[in-house]
Amino acid sequence: MSAGLGAMIRRAEPEAERDVSSVRAAASSRREMSLEGFLIAKLYFEIKEYELAQSYLLTYLSVRERDPRAHRFLGQIYEAQDNIEEAVGCYKRSVELNPMQKDLVLKIAELLCHKDINDGRAKFWVEKAARLSPGNPAAFRLKVNSNL
Repeated sequence: MSAGLGAMIRRAEPEAERDVSSVRAAASSRREMSLEGFLIAKLYFEIKEYELAQSYLLTYLSVRERDPRAHRFLGQIYEAQDNIEEAVGCYKRSVELNPMQKDLVLKIAELLCHKDINDGRAKFWVEKAARLSPGNPAAFRLKVNSNL
């Protein structure tokens, strides 16, 4: 990490902690605090505190388990931590809850193609991406490059 970036993150941490404290103080109940978990997770994600972001987002999901945005965001957190299997699982759940996310279907296909996965999942998602976005050059490239 460059010195400039490190200093920027250190300056951002107290700011994020202040924001988190104000969100916590404003919450009138444990449930409301859980609902604020999405916002708090975003604050921690911005300063690359992925474990804290994950923890708050999981708390939010315990109250709002059918929120496709939260599952997508959790996938981003896992992806930032290079935990591709967990990321794909979260992205798939998000697509189940909101099937209109063509970009996310393509993302799943890309992640599975970049891993050396031979269990048929990559083929399924590449074909799904190609069906949802027939003119999408990225979907076409995936299909051609993955020999599916």
